[in-house]
Amino acid sequence: MAKREYQWFIQALNKKDNDSVAWELPAENFFEEVPCSDGKRRDMFLCENREQAKYFFKSLGRENVTVYSRTINQANRYGKARPVNLLMR
Repeated sequence: MAKREYQWFIQALNKKDNDSVAWELPAENFFEEVPCSDGKRRDMFLCENREQAKYFFKSLGRENVTVYSRTINQANRYGKARPVNLLMR
């Protein structure tokens, strides 16, 4: 069985924290209307890896951000993003 690959996203829940994330990540890491598992589409920043998502989660506080992940299959198709804040502890 092939190892699953994931993309990690961070969504800041207020303007101040959104600006902080935008300051640290390049503009091309901002994705608009990412499809999520609850049927909504959200604007989020793509993180380089899980550790970077965890960094933002811990530094900005869990009440200010939501971390999402989505799978990437072998055909480079993306799953829907789902919240994974519980994995960041």
